[in-house]
Amino acid sequence: MATPFNTSINREKTSCVKYDLRENIFGSSSVIPMWVADMDIATPPFIIEAIRERLAHPILGYGFRNEAYLNSISSWLMQRHEWAVNNQWIAFCPGVVSGLNHAITALTNAADSIIIQPPVYHPFFHTVENNNRKLILNPLLENNGCYTMDFDNLEHHLRNGAKMLILSNPHNPVGRVWSKEELSTLGNLCVKYGTLIISDEIHSDLIFAPHKHIPLASISESIANITITFSSPSKTFNIAGLATAFAIISNAQLRDKYKKELEKTGAGMGNILGPVAVEAAYTEQGAAWLNELLSYL
Repeated sequence: MATPFNTSINREKTSCVKYDLRENIFGSSSVIPMWVADMDIATPPFIIEAIRERLAHPILGYGFRNEAYLNSISSWLMQRHEWAVNNQWIAFCPGVVSGLNHAITALTNAADSIIIQPPVYHPFFHTVENNNRKLILNPLLENNGCYTMDFDNLEHHLRNGAKMLILSNPHNPVGRVWSKEELSTLGNLCVKYGTLIISDEIHSDLIFAPHKHIPLASISESIANITITFSSPSKTFNIAGLATAFAIISNAQLRDKYKKELEKTGAGMGNILGPVAVEAAYTEQGAAWLNELLSYL
């Protein structure tokens, strides 16, 4: 395919958060904008073409996410991560951070304790505190630049009644691809104490060999039963502006509560171009493009 990933693209004056807000946030427009996780490479042409084809229709009215959209997600997760997902488990969210907020309000109560494991993606802190939940920190342990989870301290917090844990899998920003053993230990501890897990797996496709992403909910039925997984093709294919995130929730009771919260806030519609982008991305063509990208990176 020989995609020119090193082509320089000027994103200034396109209402681009990463570039056009530098002056407002940092007081200078010359800083290197490494503060926003989207890539400075072109969105794949096959996704752009799919969007153009949809735009050829003269009406951009209300739409819905059809079976082809659901199939594209479940097929991708099976082929890329060997995770068998039933289409009925898939729910929408405008973005992963939005999904975190909806899951927290749907599945916990005010003043409930929620665990995060810093250093971690900063919105995790905000989603807990802005929803009047109690923030519990279980810091990662660092040894010669390698970070691991502190399971002893984690069990202490679980034993004390934490209602939820938010996991970054793989971990942003330390770059750990958690092993199956680590994830199993984490998941089984939460099963033992009845603690729900939100697993943010948005970076799951951007993994370098020989490492392999393990979806937390794929490990066992008991772990899946307490897990809400959020993901999106947005980081992988550089389409963060299209509201393409989704939730995987195999537990029907948790899924119903989440979907009702989504409906209550009116955030369940999304936009008409997001599903088009998802279907175009999660294909054999998308897989080939991603393999090229990983080699380039």
